[in-house]
Amino acid sequence: MRALPTVQRIVLHIAVATVVLLAITLAAPERLIMFDRVQPLAITALVLGALLAEIDPTMRRFGLSQGCSGYAVAAFALSAAALWALASALPGMQATLAGVIAGAVLMMLTGGAVYTLLDEQDPPKKHRRG
Repeated sequence: MRALPTVQRIVLHIAVATVVLLAITLAAPERLIMFDRVQPLAITALVLGALLAEIDPTMRRFGLSQGCSGYAVAAFALSAAALWALASALPGMQATLAGVIAGAVLMMLTGGAVYTLLDEQDPPKKHRRG
């Protein structure tokens, strides 16, 4: 499957991050992650989407691409760090530790699904001798 160009990949990851953040904010009765206004939600989705979209190209650039498992580890770590930092820095956003972990897990799963469907390289084809 052909990988998406960078801009399309970033836009897709931002859209996925927006859906995940809205789902956590609206569906979780414990208020794991809360946004007072739209701006902190938009900034958080932009940051998470851009980070997740650039994991695979960055890993490939440094020769570290380990497929979906490598992407998952990097996506979880980056998402958790970004959510915690943004919740600390952005007025209008609050997150509990459980919210950061839940958000990072959901970002890892949804980002991994996008990665698997669109970016993961097809396995090399075996050539038959004969």
